[in-house]
Amino acid sequence: MDGLYLKLALTLLLSIFIAYKFFLRKKHNYPPGPRALPIIGNLHLIKPGPLYLYYETVSKRLGPIILFWMGKVPVMVISSPEAFEECFTKNDLIFADRPKTVSGDHLTYNYTFIVFAPHGPIWKSLRRLTFSEIFSQKALQRSAFVREEEARHFVGRLLKCTAGGNKPKLDMKYMLSLLTSSVIMRVAAGKRHVAVSDEDTEEEKRLMQEFKDLFFPIVSMTPCDFIPVLRMIGFKGIEKSIIQLGKKREVFLNKLLVEVRARRGADAEKRLNGEKPNAVVDTLLNLQETDPEFYTDDIIKGIITMMFIAGTETSTATLEWALTLLLQHPKKMEKLRAEIDGVVGDTRLVNESDFSKLPYLKAVVKETMRLYPPSPLLLPRYSSEACTIGGYYVPKGTMLLVNVWTMHRDPKLWDEPNEFKPERFVEGDLEGYLYQPFGHGRRICPGAGMGTHIVCETLGMLVQCFDWDQIGMDEDMTHQAGAASMSKNKPLEASFAPRSEMAKLLSQL
Repeated sequence: MDGLYLKLALTLLLSIFIAYKFFLRKKHNYPPGPRALPIIGNLHLIKPGPLYLYYETVSKRLGPIILFWMGKVPVMVISSPEAFEECFTKNDLIFADRPKTVSGDHLTYNYTFIVFAPHGPIWKSLRRLTFSEIFSQKALQRSAFVREEEARHFVGRLLKCTAGGNKPKLDMKYMLSLLTSSVIMRVAAGKRHVAVSDEDTEEEKRLMQEFKDLFFPIVSMTPCDFIPVLRMIGFKGIEKSIIQLGKKREVFLNKLLVEVRARRGADAEKRLNGEKPNAVVDTLLNLQETDPEFYTDDIIKGIITMMFIAGTETSTATLEWALTLLLQHPKKMEKLRAEIDGVVGDTRLVNESDFSKLPYLKAVVKETMRLYPPSPLLLPRYSSEACTIGGYYVPKGTMLLVNVWTMHRDPKLWDEPNEFKPERFVEGDLEGYLYQPFGHGRRICPGAGMGTHIVCETLGMLVQCFDWDQIGMDEDMTHQAGAASMSKNKPLEASFAPRSEMAKLLSQL
């Protein structure tokens, strides 16, 4: 009999739950979405593969504003400029928070990591710091020499591979990773990261892999964030692996701070004479001396981690896709090269002061990020109160996801949306709410300017200095969703040779 009573009780509870959900949907005009199951919501519909492609499939059927129930969490996915504008203008304050997650609990220094910090005094201070001290126009100008030196070093290293008339075929994914990690490490901590020599070495590869293992595993939302009981039972060891990753990061970052402090001690006389350090850590340690209660080591490590994660892999992938697209469209490659030759000539390398006179270069980068945005789904936001979007009721505690991939390829918004056409960004102002690779509003990516500068300068030098051959690619590579996806498939392998017109200049590198 006890078993019978238990079954009846469970059936009653399930019936109440279903009736409650049905009543809420009738009471409120929720956005459309797939039918949800009790407890798990729509989690059973999520299959292996890019999540934004699944969301795109559903939005084509139900519209640009859709609501999913991930366990107990409502998740609204938008994919139109109109919905985007409504979320990030009049409702931007409502969606100014980030959801709390298992990874956030262990990897964000008690949510003082700027990307995941809740909207409030700490976040406002961090945002002011990043925009005024780290990624401001003046800060970008101060670090311009780092990007130029590393790009020149990179070109010189490629050039050595062509010695004796060789036409090497290199794994450009790996080479570009070396470049971007060295740029970000020098800007952040004042030292080159893994480029221990001008030749490929096992030590270099080991250091690069160690860096990737620390900062580039995909740690975002997990099933434990949507169904709390899974976290309680240690589902698939997810939380345990995140804790282990956090400990390894701590060892790396603490060692880095020790190295910087030792260097600062050796350079104390220079600082007393008014010489300003260029590294971000130096700036933060200077601030720590004036306000140690706020600028703690955890705050500093969080900012450095943000730079590593947001500035390295995304820039690498965008460079890889840009070069791939140009190789697939040789006429556009020639058009870009002609622009650079006309503005820069063959007596020096392209640099950041040339960008204002190189509209096609900037257009190529923009078009690359339109087709393959660094984050096809923008980082999630979280509603602090109920609101209305597109006439639909959105409850408090709703997670907001923007499907940039779908927005950037919507045939209603873009002419030939799947074609690589940089000209669209030269001929007219098509940005607005159509083009949002870095987000918008209070939570816009603060490092967008630095990432764009890295990509533009490196791509400009590669096109200026070398002739590139068409590469062999998987047939479906151009259909992979998102810039980072290439790294999970066949990496870009390119054959190249120095341009004869640049021989004199290249001989000086």
